This record gives sequence, structure tokens and C-alpha cells, in this order.
Amino acid sequence: MRSHEFESSSVTLLPHGHLSLSCISYLNDLIRTCPNLYEISLNFTSSYELDLVAHGLQPSSDSLVNISFESYSSHKIRRLLPASLVQEALGLPLFHRIKQLRLVSIENDTTIRRPALALAPTMLCINDNFAKITHVAQFFPTDRSSLVRFSFRVLNLQTIQLRWLLEWLPRRIQEISISHNAGFISIIDHPTLTRYAQDHSLPSITLDLVSRFTSLHTLILNDFQGPSVALLHTLVTASPSLVIIDFARSYWIKIDGSYPAHSGLLMEAVFPLSEVLSAVVAFRHLDFIHFGWLPTRDWKYCDGLIMNL
Repeated sequence: MRSHEFESSSVTLLPHGHLSLSCISYLNDLIRTCPNLYEISLNFTSSYELDLVAHGLQPSSDSLVNISFESYSSHKIRRLLPASLVQEALGLPLFHRIKQLRLVSIENDTTIRRPALALAPTMLCINDNFAKITHVAQFFPTDRSSLVRFSFRVLNLQTIQLRWLLEWLPRRIQEISISHNAGFISIIDHPTLTRYAQDHSLPSITLDLVSRFTSLHTLILNDFQGPSVALLHTLVTASPSLVIIDFARSYWIKIDGSYPAHSGLLMEAVFPLSEVLSAVVAFRHLDFIHFGWLPTRDWKYCDGLIMNL
């Protein structure tokens, strides 16, 4: 471990190859000199290192509320943080006050299980482009009633898994960000018009589950199919306080599934400009909207959209 960033209330401890016992002990003593830490980022690869960190953090047991567990890699070193050790850490009384939990690229090294952790975080962020939802669901807290912010990105979500996520989240959550690494889709490649109406490989956004949420300020759903005029109307009614809507890299659809035979008519069919504008202006607090992929090569159409907004 090494101190990569050091402030009076925030510490980042990341690995830098093999360290001697004396160096680890020095870092442990250094942490203890900060008795009011509220934020820390950690990486460890053994129970021994975890015990050292936990011992050093004891003076901050009452103030520590924001924790990140992150794997570390560089051109020379790659140390994945084992999931079993993260589970072990989250089971310690030291971390039971955690309000913001962030997990980045955690190594799946254990049989999937859902431990009964005494956690009730207000923010949960899981970011792993190479893990499936079954690998990270073990870190979902059993008590989600306090959850206000949720950010989630994994590999190849399926529609049924997206539905499970939206059902799992509490009704009064304020920020939702869900995306996934679709693998075969480049984030810089625009879909062809032919593929646009025929590609059903991306998970679908379902109106009934989105309508559950009544207090949303931010909704980010990237790399899905399902933005639609009907979805905008649903959000206006269910979540009128929305400030940010982001459908980046998502496909617009027609709810009834009827698409015109000619690709040139596709834009007006799935993205009727007047209806979209009418729905968007109904959001009284909206500051930002990303429409995602639109099925047109006519950028003048988009210019008109921007001018009207």
C-alpha cells in the first residue's frame, strides 16, 4: 500500500508492489494520526493487510462514513481486490456506520452469497466493466430503505436483470444511474438505420417499473432500448422533479412495436419531434437531457430540436 492522496479528512491507500513490514507499519501509524477521517479508498490482498488497516482506522470509527474498495492496476502491477476480503471488511463493526459505499473492479473469488451485513448506506456505487450482476449482487445491502443514490455498471445486463434492479431499489430514491458494458457495441459507433429497428439485443426499459419512483432528481439509463415518448410522459407524472435525464447510447422505440418499412420514416415514427418537445417542456426543473441514439442522418433535424429546447 502507499499513500497516494493525503488530506486531513480523506486518505487513499493504493498498492505499489510488495512492501516491507516496517513500511506497512509506518502507513498504519500514519492513518492513526488522522482521528477524524470521513473518507478512505482501500486496496488489500490479504486478511493480514486488512487487519492492519482496520487497526489504523480505529480512531476514526465514529467519523468514517465514505469508503471505496478499489482494485489497482498499472503497466507493471495488477492487484485485484478479492470479493471475499471485501465481505470480510464490511462485516467488521468499524465499517457499520458507512453511508457511502463504492466498489470498483472487485475480483470474484468466492461462491456467490448475500451476507446479512449491518449496513444501511445512502449511496451505493458498483463499477465493473467485466463482472456480471451475479458476481456483485452479494454486495447489495439487505437494508436498502436509506438508499438515496445508486450507480451501477457491469457486463451485459439482461432485461430480466434490469427489471430486478428497478424492483430492488426503494421507491423514494433520488438518483439512479444504470449502464452496462454490452461488449459488442462500440461507444463511438452509431447504429445503422437498418439495425436500429431490428436490434433487440439490448435490455429493455419497462414503464411500469420506472413509474415506481416518485422522488427522482437524476435518471441515467445508458446502453438500453426503451426511451420513448411514453417513457417521457410516465416520468413527467411520476418524477416531476427530475433535473437530469441521460439516455446516452440507448435506442428509442415505439411502444406498439410497429416500425415503418422505409428507414427514412423511422425518425418521425420513434421520435416525433412535436410530441417529444411537448413532453420535455413539461418537466419544470429539467436542466439536462441526453436523448441517446436517434435514427437519422439529418443533423439539421437535430439542430431544430436544440433550437426549440
